[in-house]
Amino acid sequence: MSDYAVRRSLPAVLLRPAGFAAVLVAWVVLLDPPVLLVGFLGAAGVLLTVLRLPGDLICLRVDTHGIALARVRHEAPLVLVPWESVREVVVVSGPTADPRIGIRLHPGAPLPAGVRGMIYDPERPDRVPPALVRQVPGLDRRALTAAVETYGARVVDGAL
Repeated sequence: MSDYAVRRSLPAVLLRPAGFAAVLVAWVVLLDPPVLLVGFLGAAGVLLTVLRLPGDLICLRVDTHGIALARVRHEAPLVLVPWESVREVVVVSGPTADPRIGIRLHPGAPLPAGVRGMIYDPERPDRVPPALVRQVPGLDRRALTAAVETYGARVVDGAL
């Protein structure tokens, strides 16, 4: 089987926790809070960072389970679209911006895990729902196509 994944760089993922740590240090230096509270907040920040790290690193993953898309908001889960629901993967490449991909679903496919709702327009059936569109820096079109075709779907160029 041919799997494919695009991950975010570790420094980009650690930027938010580093900001939290900077605020915590400034709070300690400027306000001299209780040591126990500072220790608790620091430990909670480290624990949350470690627990969220694997999901935060994923930008796009294609494997036997389906296609996993990155979170849009930090608190949202990965969006996993199972192969039974995938009709095709749409790639839009611009001259300057990173490529975007979208997933077109089969008509009547259930909502993927992590998507609360979508609007279907019968007059534009090929439109990709915004909840299933992501920008993917460093996308390797050939590797993506090989992985998607392994599982019976196809990759097309098009508009989202």
